[in-house]
Amino acid sequence: MSSNPADPRRLDGSGPSGVKLAIGHRRVTHQASCGNWATGGKQPKVRRNQHIKIGTWNVRGLLQPGKRETVESEMQRCGVDILGLSETHLKDSGHFETGNGNMIFLAGNGEKSNNGVGFIVTKNLKNCVLSYKAIDDRIIRIRIGARPHTLNIVQVYAPTTECTEEEISDFYAKLETVCCVRPRKETTVLLGDFNAKVGETTHDTHLNQTVGKHGLGVRNERGEMLLQFCIGNQFTIMNTWFKQHPRKLYTWMSPGGAYRNQIDYVLIDTRWRSSITNAKTLPGADCGSDHQLLVAEFKARLKVVYKASNNKALHMHADAISQFKQDMHTRLLGMETDSTESANDMWVRLKTAVIDSAETIVQQRRGPRSRSDWMSQKTWSAVLRRRTLKENGLSTEDDRRHYHELHRTVQRLCRKDKDAEVDRVCQEIEESSNKAHTKDMFCKVKSLTNDIKGLHPPRGPKNKSKFRFFFRNY
Repeated sequence: MSSNPADPRRLDGSGPSGVKLAIGHRRVTHQASCGNWATGGKQPKVRRNQHIKIGTWNVRGLLQPGKRETVESEMQRCGVDILGLSETHLKDSGHFETGNGNMIFLAGNGEKSNNGVGFIVTKNLKNCVLSYKAIDDRIIRIRIGARPHTLNIVQVYAPTTECTEEEISDFYAKLETVCCVRPRKETTVLLGDFNAKVGETTHDTHLNQTVGKHGLGVRNERGEMLLQFCIGNQFTIMNTWFKQHPRKLYTWMSPGGAYRNQIDYVLIDTRWRSSITNAKTLPGADCGSDHQLLVAEFKARLKVVYKASNNKALHMHADAISQFKQDMHTRLLGMETDSTESANDMWVRLKTAVIDSAETIVQQRRGPRSRSDWMSQKTWSAVLRRRTLKENGLSTEDDRRHYHELHRTVQRLCRKDKDAEVDRVCQEIEESSNKAHTKDMFCKVKSLTNDIKGLHPPRGPKNKSKFRFFFRNY
């Protein structure tokens, strides 16, 4: 019998409770069945059954200053745990952590910024991500550790009606390849902007395993292609499965508000469709896009992947060391002595005092600012007014005109705040270079470039001119 846990010849059960060894009979406590850990020791912590919210949103670009911060804010407000992004307009592939602690995974073509897809995973679930794969600038996949099976989430951005039939065929061929290579025992969720109208599904009784009775609109040719893909790969379109108000069914609205269509979808393996308990759009969520945020509630038991702790050393420069010495002198003078105290207790108290003092000094030098604090309160107030106007419904022409004016105001304020933030960081870089604090200088330079891990995107011409201005005499 093979010792490989994945060997199909291995029994599903854990076997007998003991095993015969050369030194005698001994109880076995960590003998695992197929698919489980066979290494013994501490197992991953398994959370109880819970509902996580998985969403998809065509954000119409993340290149504008403040757009990503606005999307993260709406994601937190709506309680979305994993958000798929379409049309990010970012040409790089990779991942990075935001100032809020969320993890962003991106897929691009490396040359143009036309398409782009990605994921935002909240800081509470980012350790559940096992891996991710950027297929191309229209398809990205992440794997989430869950019980009883791993959860695969695929975010897509299908070609529009302006693309050729060859591009559409290539897209569905790649998507089918991604679905075929996955293990059948794993759960797969497909979501994103499919640019297809499945349409009214009330009378499609012959498709009761593929669509529900609550589709919207009139089916087009792309909708037929999507249905054929779902039938061939055994997927169910879940946001046609639940009865909702039409305002929570359509996912796209034309600029004038005259047309509303359902072109974004959440698909899941038909076998696991009962795992999704609800799916609807949230019309009140706003990031300046003509698409609505589509959210599905998924019932799962997630595994936390334990990762090695990263204990970084605290580095201090000469001026900080002198401040650290003064602070330690004050702490040691105020430390009470006890003749009955053991040497180990005295060492613990001394170590705690040293660490607290060092962390305080380093934190004072770093400052309390994070990379998401550059937007001013005035800008966030404008974002809130824009969202409130959309929540009330853009029913009149005056409302739509006021919304577009607020949208332009938000963009102008974000650009102004971003320029002010770049100026401030450049001044800090210049001060660090004058003091020969190279570590601080390079950390601040890295904070400006926002490099995706594994890639080095080119700096914009505006940032280059600012660097030349601040370092012309360096």
